[in-house]
Amino acid sequence: MSDASTDFIAVQVPARYVTRVYELISRLEREDAEISDAENAPPAPALTKELVARMYRESKESHEQLMLYLADHAGEWQTTREIAKALGEKRGTVGAYLSTFSRRATNRYGGVKPWESRDIADGSQVEHRMTPEVAEWVKEASAKVGS
Repeated sequence: MSDASTDFIAVQVPARYVTRVYELISRLEREDAEISDAENAPPAPALTKELVARMYRESKESHEQLMLYLADHAGEWQTTREIAKALGEKRGTVGAYLSTFSRRATNRYGGVKPWESRDIADGSQVEHRMTPEVAEWVKEASAKVGS
């Protein structure tokens, strides 16, 4: 019995399409490899009280303020513009805060962040929300750092 993934079948292809057929086969192989990599990737770590406390401890003041603002508005979707206004910052500055935290989350925390984000339907803005449970963890971490 043979393995279908390693069997070869001769197919006649017009000469003018040979290069395109090779390109197609190459693309299919890359896609299969990407799917395989995604299936074998370790699951993202769970967001725990300890991880949130670590995130807060390792944050600069700008990220602390961002986390506390979202914690104070737990369960509510907040646009980047609303967050910027509340923090007295420009929208682009808060966008940079979000972006740098996301990079740090990818590099240090397995890609997990203490809030979720989504695009608004028309794609013009992004909203962010922290769950009430995570908000409590952030506030507890803030109290420990402040004491």
